[in-house]
Amino acid sequence: MKNSNNNAGHEPGHRKPTTCDCTNYCSPDGAVEIITKVTTANRFPPHSYPIVCIRLRPQAGTRIQKLEDAEGLEVLLSHKEVVQHLMALNAADGKSRYTWVEVPEKPAERKAYWEKVNRERQRKRNSGEK
Repeated sequence: MKNSNNNAGHEPGHRKPTTCDCTNYCSPDGAVEIITKVTTANRFPPHSYPIVCIRLRPQAGTRIQKLEDAEGLEVLLSHKEVVQHLMALNAADGKSRYTWVEVPEKPAERKAYWEKVNRERQRKRNSGEK
């Protein structure tokens, strides 16, 4: 998996640290973003060392949901999202050497089938049908 923002021509763990804010990855459904922050990181004391953040957008009935107690989130990251996070960490910190094994994505037909099933299930849940 290549990340066009930070790792062109580099292998995992051998990247020049980023010096600017950037989006490393955004999932197709927009629920997960991997962000590297330098200038906009809310930290104390302020410094210019890059940090990697995972930005989540929860929605009921999806893989990112608010917990019933409203005190947190339950998150189901894909293998690709985990790899993108590790790649961003390697790019942000020259000392990190995270490695991974590539896991093939599900076939598009399988994803489409389950998206349809889950849309119907959510529609029924929202309308009160059984």
